[in-house]
Amino acid sequence: MNPLHDLAYFFGGAFAANAVPHYVSGVMGRPFQSPFAKPPGQGLSSSSVNVLWGFLNLVVAYLLILEPSTPAHSTRSRRWARGRC
Repeated sequence: MNPLHDLAYFFGGAFAANAVPHYVSGVMGRPFQSPFAKPPGQGLSSSSVNVLWGFLNLVVAYLLILEPSTPAHSTRSRRWARGRC
């Protein structure tokens, strides 16, 4: 197995795990910390910001977990590596 795929799976899992509390708090209507809080790292963000942040984390997790394992991506990578885009 490709070590870069392992790294992508690891960070994809981290993004997926991070998405859950943000998305759930946002859907429940509760404020929760996010990188966009004022002051950063201490304040709370609105529920709509947390829903968007959770969704963005899920999208990144999808790209990191599912995209490296698709055959089209592997073929594209091999062609690019050989200089045949």
